[in-house]
Amino acid sequence: MANPFPCCAPPSERIPFLESSLLNARLTESCIVTSLYEKNGPVHAARFSFPASLIEAAVIMPLVPNGEGWDLLFIRRTQSVAHHPGQIGFPGGRAEPEDPSPLHTALREMAEELGIHLDPSAILGFIPPTPTQVTGFLIHPFAARLDPPYVLTPDPAEVAETLLIPLQFFLEAVNLSPCADQFDYHGNRVWGATARVMTQFCVALLTRMGCAS
Repeated sequence: MANPFPCCAPPSERIPFLESSLLNARLTESCIVTSLYEKNGPVHAARFSFPASLIEAAVIMPLVPNGEGWDLLFIRRTQSVAHHPGQIGFPGGRAEPEDPSPLHTALREMAEELGIHLDPSAILGFIPPTPTQVTGFLIHPFAARLDPPYVLTPDPAEVAETLLIPLQFFLEAVNLSPCADQFDYHGNRVWGATARVMTQFCVALLTRMGCAS
């Protein structure tokens, strides 16, 4: 499979500016899958090189079909958590010694934080690991399909609230600014590593959509 995340040039030099007619076209699951690294591919360690001092962590990027497109399910962390209090992010957390893989970490954390026990078959693929700039984590993001209806049971110690944000919002923002490092959706600020994850994901999607045109 071709690398959907080429790193030899800045995003602004890699993706075309898409006209609204193409940008607003219905984004199929197959388009999303081909914009990701395949879920059954080699383990992360064989593909990416990061300092061993980083703390392994993993998140699930839940993609929720809404009939016309896709929403992304985010959580806002409580003020009492040790890392990233009050920030908007994806369900996930640090790896435990007994976790056999980053995917296992992501699925376990989603179950603990939101009460959603995703089957591994719901995983569509993954994007390159992203390091946090202050707290020293290496985040492995996995995109997954989450079909409604679903029942959320947030852990009140970790999750203050959940939010649905349209994928289209991020696509439009990255289409205009391919190096976007933060997003503001009706006062909800997505920044830091989560914003970098979304920018990487959208760059891959926009590149795929541009090539498909």
